[in-house]
Amino acid sequence: MPQIKVCITLDLTLDLKENHMATAEVIVTGSIAAGVSPLTVTPPTFTLNLTNGQALPETVIATVSGGVPPYTFALDPAITNPGTVPNGLALDQNVANTIGISGTPTDPAGTPVNFGVIVTDSAGNTANAAVRRA
Repeated sequence: MPQIKVCITLDLTLDLKENHMATAEVIVTGSIAAGVSPLTVTPPTFTLNLTNGQALPETVIATVSGGVPPYTFALDPAITNPGTVPNGLALDQNVANTIGISGTPTDPAGTPVNFGVIVTDSAGNTANAAVRRA
């Protein structure tokens, strides 16, 4: 078990007796929570190779770590243009701590792909990932 050093400062008022000695009992109780690493999404930018009309198998576009699970996923309005994933595709949350995408793209060839996913942990921390077309 790792050792944790703790410094505690106490202000005590002692009632000194005639012999100028006093005793005090200090009891410290509590627990120290393990540190929580920052919420991260890896990679922060993912390049998606799409062929119009060709099924895209379940593809992991990012992995989530840190923060305080469980996580929720949503489209990031700050990144997403025109506001959704490409037509025919859907975001998947089938495997814990991953963001996936699958389906059959129906947008015309060359249609730009530019969307983002924002991840929120149970403590309200957020991180995001951007997805672009190759």
